[in-house]
Amino acid sequence: MKTVLKEINFNGLPKCWILVNRRYWYHPEASWEEYFSLPTVTKEYEFILKQLNLPHRDSQNYFNLGKVEFWNPEIFEEEKKNLPLYAEVGKNKYRYLKNHSGDIVTAKTIKAARKIDNMVRDAILKYELEKDKEKRFYRLKNMLKGKKVVTSNVLNIKKEVDFIYGNEHIKVLPVMTKVYDDILGYEEDVYTYLNVVLDVNKIELDSVLDIKVSPGYRGKYIGKNGWQVKAWCKKLGLRRINVVEI
Repeated sequence: MKTVLKEINFNGLPKCWILVNRRYWYHPEASWEEYFSLPTVTKEYEFILKQLNLPHRDSQNYFNLGKVEFWNPEIFEEEKKNLPLYAEVGKNKYRYLKNHSGDIVTAKTIKAARKIDNMVRDAILKYELEKDKEKRFYRLKNMLKGKKVVTSNVLNIKKEVDFIYGNEHIKVLPVMTKVYDDILGYEEDVYTYLNVVLDVNKIELDSVLDIKVSPGYRGKYIGKNGWQVKAWCKKLGLRRINVVEI
């Protein structure tokens, strides 16, 4: 009598090896064990691992399919695991074939890799911030349209920021107002939602800069007794700033 091997779905698989498209994948018993595998990044960040000179490869863990795993170049050990082998026989269907022996990384290797994980995350964050800054640079360049200076009420940039790309340099200044705090007993600078955008390369030292603003806004840009334009003049090395309503 022919024995029919029972098929099970993915969630029913034990700790085992899986045969998919002629490749053996290590399958932990539950998804929480993903934490105990090597740290991974998505394919788009593989170039960062190369920049950091970190050894890496396509993930060997079934829960991290399509990702790239990396490890500490000073510590890499593997151990043999003899586990049941299941073959994919249909969508979410697996059938036991035999036992299979394969290599997986040791706990020592994983622990060492986790110690450099933060370094990789920091590099990815830095890359994303720079990429975002580049996008904002071109947005600001389009706003300037070749002018020395423009104003904006949509940027919501609350502190002075420099956007430098190649030889081009754009500076964004927040327009502040002084508000007296009765509790603290002194004035504080509060952001007004307005910004000044400048093409630094077009601003000459000891020159006069005209800033054109909408009617009724001149006072906000000048500041009480002219404190704000005086501060900008000192910062930019200008002789004078004229705020003109148009």
